[in-house]
Amino acid sequence: MMPEVNGFEVMQRLKKDERTKDIPIIICTAKDLTKEDIQLLNSNVVSIMDKGMCSKEDLLGELKKIKKL
Repeated sequence: MMPEVNGFEVMQRLKKDERTKDIPIIICTAKDLTKEDIQLLNSNVVSIMDKGMCSKEDLLGELKKIKKL
């Protein structure tokens, strides 16, 4: 958790700004996401990863997928 702003706010700010709206976003979280959270994220991010379950290799795999886009 970030102290000043939450991840949803960061994502929304990135998507609203013309300079950053096309930057691919990968979410890596330990938070239990609600159905509403997942719906919002799925329409704005490339991938959602469980912080406790993903390995370095998993993250690298997601980055390689983005590179191919």
